[in-house]
Amino acid sequence: MKWMKQKWSLVKYRWIRLKTGPKPWSKPSRWHRRNRWFGGSSPQDKTMTVTAYGLHSEAIKMGLDPEDQPYYEYLDSHMREKFPEYPWKN
Repeated sequence: MKWMKQKWSLVKYRWIRLKTGPKPWSKPSRWHRRNRWFGGSSPQDKTMTVTAYGLHSEAIKMGLDPEDQPYYEYLDSHMREKFPEYPWKN
């Protein structure tokens, strides 16, 4: 009986995570999958992450919406410009 309670608890947890977590097809999660350096632990990853946060602030001040494609195009183009040595994938 105890194992059933544990299993049910795990199922409920997974269901809640599924319902409340970011959708895998959302624009932020797709962008993050393409840019694994974001939030990384290497010195270059950290530098790039801080730069991306700065670009995010600039984009917001310009009126770009993080839910729209122009926002991500802005981030991508400026990151590639600032870090040309990084092995970017298309």
